[in-house]
Amino acid sequence: MGDVNVTFRPRIQLKNGFETAHLLKFDSTAEVRDFIVRPRFELFARSDAGTGELLGLELGYELSDKLVLMLTNEQEYRDYENKLSTNHEISLSQALEEDKFLKYALLYESSNKPDSFHLIEYVFYVSFTHVALKDMLHYNLTPRVFFNEDYSFRPRTGFNIGLDFIF
Repeated sequence: MGDVNVTFRPRIQLKNGFETAHLLKFDSTAEVRDFIVRPRFELFARSDAGTGELLGLELGYELSDKLVLMLTNEQEYRDYENKLSTNHEISLSQALEEDKFLKYALLYESSNKPDSFHLIEYVFYVSFTHVALKDMLHYNLTPRVFFNEDYSFRPRTGFNIGLDFIF
């Protein structure tokens, strides 16, 4: 494995009184020829939701200079709710230019709540990401079609817009 990155992120919010949140994250990346491996382990605590842990593993294969096939597996446990959730995603990332990317993905989520482990949702999406100003400003646009248990797995649509300021 490569170097292990350690992140500690304490956070205080003023929202209906004070809320606190802490995150301790360990992650790394290893690249061997055309393969990419990214393990991740997180411990978190929130004053309103309790403690938990997240374990993630991304496995990637570079199909070409512009295409990467990724398989992502995540497992999250929340102690307060006694809830275990898993996410699995298969995606294909395409570099359009040095600072523009497309990602085509299928994601599905399962959980042990309310009574037994079962499928909660699956999502098809395409995400466009632009690194507008390197190390300062990134944005992404993500149209999606999702099938959620709460809607009897009937198709629904959504659109996410993300904006990251880095400083």
